[in-house]
Amino acid sequence: MKELLRTRPDLAAQQVDLGRRWDHLHFALSDRRRNEPGEEDDSLAGIAIRGEAEIAPHVVAGQGVPLRYTRPETVERIARMLEAMRFDALREHFTFANLREAGVYKRPREDGIEEAWQWLRENFVLFRAFHVTAAEHGDGVLVRVD
Repeated sequence: MKELLRTRPDLAAQQVDLGRRWDHLHFALSDRRRNEPGEEDDSLAGIAIRGEAEIAPHVVAGQGVPLRYTRPETVERIARMLEAMRFDALREHFTFANLREAGVYKRPREDGIEEAWQWLRENFVLFRAFHVTAAEHGDGVLVRVD
């Protein structure tokens, strides 16, 4: 571990925290999440947000949600998808009515949609950079939704 930190001193800072807005980004990124709420989302966007596979049933976050892992090969595919995405084109879907209809977790108030979108735009840039960096290093990703 010490050798790894010597060659990659920024490794400890390689994380993205979407807080309670993880489902906002899931909704924006995933056509399946927008159009098939409640269905399992195994799209690349869904995997980027929720992780690829449970580590083990007993490995859970604070609220009891299982931690998940995404393999380096999949991280590479996610990074390329995020790089190619025209995020601003997804704004048309991010409306209060659409978020309410899809049952988005912790959706913003109707008068807070524009502010929520701006936050999402800024954090999408961080989310994309995180995955691109991980892909460049051949890293897998640990995902915690809690």
